[in-house]
Amino acid sequence: MEEKKNPFASLSDKELEAMLKRLEDSNERQASYAKKQYRMSQITALASILILAIVIYTSATIIPRVNRLFDDVETVMDSVNVVAKELEEANLGQMVTDIDNLVTSSDQSVKEALQQINSVDIKTLNQAIQDLSNLISPLARFFGK
Repeated sequence: MEEKKNPFASLSDKELEAMLKRLEDSNERQASYAKKQYRMSQITALASILILAIVIYTSATIIPRVNRLFDDVETVMDSVNVVAKELEEANLGQMVTDIDNLVTSSDQSVKEALQQINSVDIKTLNQAIQDLSNLISPLARFFGK
C-alpha cells in the first residue's frame, strides 16, 4: 500500500496555526451567513403566508360580491332586451299616424263644438230663461216656496 503523504507536513507550526485561524474565521463567516440566510428564509415564508392569507380573504369577500354584481348586470340586460324587443315589435310609424289622426279628429270635434256654441243666440236664450223664471215664480209663490 502506498503511503499517503501529509500535505501539511512541510508547514511550520505558525503557518499551520495561521491556516487553522483562517479556517476558523471562514467557518464563522459561513455560519453567520447561514444564520442570515435562515432568517431571510423565515421572513420570506412569513411574507408568503401573509400574502396567501390576504388573497384568500379577498377572494372570500370579493368574489361573492362580483357574482352578485354579474347577476344584477344579467338581470338588467334581460330587462333591456325585453324593452328592446317590445320596441321592435311596436309599430312606431303606425302609433305616430294614430296619434296624428287622433289630434286631427279632436281638432275637428273642437271646431264643430265651438261652431255650435257660437251658433247659439245668447239673447234669445236669456229671454227664454227670463220667461221661464217669470212663469215659474207665481207657481212657486202659490206652493209656498
